[in-house]
Amino acid sequence: MLDGLRKAFRYLDSNGDGILEIEEMKRRFTYTDYASLTKHTVGDEFWPELLNEFDTSTGASLTYDRFK
Repeated sequence: MLDGLRKAFRYLDSNGDGILEIEEMKRRFTYTDYASLTKHTVGDEFWPELLNEFDTSTGASLTYDRFK
């Protein structure tokens, strides 16, 4: 199971620095419908709330240790 989590973390961590930041997650979770050229994404208020669920001190980033 941890191997799958590590792969998911690495996919989300687009710059490879070992820290997930809100902007990285927004990029990975934005869907563009190319037929209508419409972007679909989660609202900005969601990301700090999600990171706070992992008990981060800043709510702006997440390490793999907190992710797992």
